[in-house]
Amino acid sequence: GGARNFLVSGVPAFPEMPIWNMIWPLLTNLMRQGKLADLGVSPDDDPRLALDVQISALHDRWEALCNDFNKQHPDARCVFFDEVGALERVRTTLGAANFDTQMWDFSMFHPSVYGHVQLASEAHRCTAQSFPELAALAPHPEVSAPAAPATGARAAAALPPVQMQTSPAASPAAAAQASSAQW
Repeated sequence: GGARNFLVSGVPAFPEMPIWNMIWPLLTNLMRQGKLADLGVSPDDDPRLALDVQISALHDRWEALCNDFNKQHPDARCVFFDEVGALERVRTTLGAANFDTQMWDFSMFHPSVYGHVQLASEAHRCTAQSFPELAALAPHPEVSAPAAPATGARAAAALPPVQMQTSPAASPAAAAQASSAQW
């Protein structure tokens, strides 16, 4: 028994977070002084390069961690949720101005309630794409839900067809509750 499906989020070091507007001058100063040379950036490089190097390293490390876990535990699945990629999609969808003003709380680093809803939808998308059996229980409105796997002719004949809501208003909790009512 126990948990067999894991969704692991990376570090959301996203250069388009409004907080970076306050940090760029400090980062630039550190680079110009040569204090970030260990990252592979030189004093004449664009300051974004220092962050891009870190983002890439973090992404690779978390992805490798999930892959290693999957190799060591073939009875489980560990999926990397690329939160930086999710933030890029949300920013593209909302537009830069809305992203900067609606996604973040007063800290300009932590998501607002609205921002959490956007990230939750992206995590739901990743879950629906990565775990077909969960997608059948709680479909994402933008991901085609696979047919539930048949466990034999008797099981298929015993269950009535499941009709899932796939509108944006569909709630994962409601879909799961409807599905569990059949069992």
